[in-house]
Amino acid sequence: LGLASELYPHLTQSRLTELTETARRISTRGKGITACDESSGTLGGRFEAVGIINSEENRIAYRTMLLDTDGIEEYLCGAILDVETLLQKSKASNK
Repeated sequence: LGLASELYPHLTQSRLTELTETARRISTRGKGITACDESSGTLGGRFEAVGIINSEENRIAYRTMLLDTDGIEEYLCGAILDVETLLQKSKASNK
């Protein structure tokens, strides 16, 4: 963390350690990061194209399908999320 301390003097040692660990985890060899950061409007356009109503319930169901898939942790090490997603809970796992 020596160089990081020099580059980012405004960060505490604890924060640098946390960020370094996060970077290590999201750069796991053989795994990827998924981008689920589509806004409700963007996702609504995708839904409309296939005849699905753009409701919060349908967006939750869609994101649940993606993120609650059995074994997903074998392939993904991170996800970029839309703010709406951070505030929602899966109906399947209540997480």
